[in-house]
Amino acid sequence: MSLRTILMLHHAFTLLTPSDLYQIECSTKSGLQNLPTKKWFSGDLDCVKNATKLMEDYDICKGQISAKSSHLEWDINVHDSEEARKASAEFNKASAAVHNMIFLAARNLYASCGDILKSDLRRKVSMIKEGSLILDDSDKDELDKLAGEIEQTYNFATVTRNGKKYRMEPDLSQILVDSRDPDQLKWAWYAFRNEHAPKMREPYLAVASILEKWSHKFNYSSTTEQWIYSFLPEGEGQAEFLRGIGGRTQKYERSVRKIVDQVHPLFRKVHAYVRHKLHQHYGSKVLNPEGPIPSHLTGSMWGQEWDPIIDLVLPYPGEKMDVDGALQRKYDDVMDIFHEAENFYKSIGFDPMPESFWEKSVFTDPGDGKTDCHGSASTMVYPRDDVRLLMCAKVDRKHFHTAHHEMGHDYYYLAYAGVDNLSYTGATPAFHEAVGDTIGLMSMGLTHLSSKRLLGTDDNRVTREMEINFLMQTALMKIPFIAFSYVVDKWTFDVYHGTVSGDKVNEHWWHLILTHQGLTTPEMEVRGENYFDAGAKYHIANRRYVYTRYLQARVLQFMFLESLCAKGDPGKPLHLCDISGNKSSTDQFREMLSLGASRPWPEALKVGSGKEDLDASVMLKYFEPLENWLDDFIRNENIPVGW
Repeated sequence: MSLRTILMLHHAFTLLTPSDLYQIECSTKSGLQNLPTKKWFSGDLDCVKNATKLMEDYDICKGQISAKSSHLEWDINVHDSEEARKASAEFNKASAAVHNMIFLAARNLYASCGDILKSDLRRKVSMIKEGSLILDDSDKDELDKLAGEIEQTYNFATVTRNGKKYRMEPDLSQILVDSRDPDQLKWAWYAFRNEHAPKMREPYLAVASILEKWSHKFNYSSTTEQWIYSFLPEGEGQAEFLRGIGGRTQKYERSVRKIVDQVHPLFRKVHAYVRHKLHQHYGSKVLNPEGPIPSHLTGSMWGQEWDPIIDLVLPYPGEKMDVDGALQRKYDDVMDIFHEAENFYKSIGFDPMPESFWEKSVFTDPGDGKTDCHGSASTMVYPRDDVRLLMCAKVDRKHFHTAHHEMGHDYYYLAYAGVDNLSYTGATPAFHEAVGDTIGLMSMGLTHLSSKRLLGTDDNRVTREMEINFLMQTALMKIPFIAFSYVVDKWTFDVYHGTVSGDKVNEHWWHLILTHQGLTTPEMEVRGENYFDAGAKYHIANRRYVYTRYLQARVLQFMFLESLCAKGDPGKPLHLCDISGNKSSTDQFREMLSLGASRPWPEALKVGSGKEDLDASVMLKYFEPLENWLDDFIRNENIPVGW
């Protein structure tokens, strides 16, 4: 019996031929389809031979499909059109059929051979079997329909004020960043949540129900068991999960909660300081000086990063830097910031960017209204050195940082170019974000900016007051996000698991926000179940992955920074470290990057940081001078801590 027949026995799936894959010739015509049915389920099969063949077929398919998909996605992001979107959708539908074939073959093989295969081969088979869920046509169509409704509401629904239409992003969210008018902030905060977010409640819960049903059919205790697979130290996958035994999510939650608990004492102090400053600015009519902070005052629609309000809470207003002005005085051409970023990487041991990078990347807005200007990095997979950036850059601090960050993604792609297609990705999704963030921390560090004469001050000298200002702004960007990302995943996991009932989802959302973020609504009222306030966050409304990957990236970047600084600029406080010009400082870091996902992530982490587990203590060490300053300020001003 052929593999095609085996798959049809699972749920009568419709499979496509290689011709439907735009001349991609891979697994549908390979030896996999000739394996007898009995060999997948009996104990007398040649496990090593069949697993090796599975890897060979997957490597061919994965590479060809990923390359085509990357080019199609690039076309959409650079020259968005109905034609480009249609071509991408058709290709994704066809390629999904091939992925599904190999996914099911891997599950069957793992069920028979998981305890027999040696660790490396077992891990690879396990990585494939965790790849996706396969739904029947009816539920897949319903899922696509519901997801489309949610996406349409979030992306395109508008609210009107004084004849002007506003979308959630970027319009309303930008008001939270820019405005200091409490009434305008309050209107912007409530507008989408009151008018449109409630429409997403029932579709969202229906999506969760469908995914949970099919997760159970594939022996997961919950959809979240699949989502978090690559983040657990036990990344090889264990046979007990194929037998429907849960526990994966609980382990992951505990690992994340450990980080949240480590950072929480510092967060409470930051929260107390910010609340004090906001009370000085807005007064008691707007917020309680001892209670939770109204979310609309944080500079973020979701209270996730508070650095936009640095102008209201800067510890030493007389010690402001003018990095934007310094950049604009030094660089005439926007391309200069990209060459400056490349020079930084070259100075710490990386090779120059390939010539094709400069030829094929998009650095400035073409001006045709069809380009996605959100900064991003891409690999075309084949050839391996075809990596690109897409930005609509300007000469300012934000884009200077983004250029360094996004180029970090491309250097990561180039570093693991030698691995097979299964391993052609970061050790976990969090690693990719952390690599760019690590370089971003250093490129925007005070010592480095001073060496480039980019502080924007008269004497270009780093003062203690400037250090505290810098650490405060960095803390507002990094620290509140830890609690926020935990809330996003905790709420989602509880909804999917059924820990919280469908008629309590909004109550649970605000319980978590108050408990962990110390925030409340603008009016400090109870928001009933006729609202769906969690849906105001894109990554919840369009949930398909673990959001705390970004929490992990926040922690990883400081762990990588400590390791790099120990070799490249020892003896300096972490926030003053600058390894530029020290090529040997990145030897182990580059070795870690070269692994991609070929080894379990704890092994990669040990290469890059010397540690095998996530640890927020390095983040706390980085902010230690700020925490000491906060202790003094809170004591001297007699500021209450907590909410």
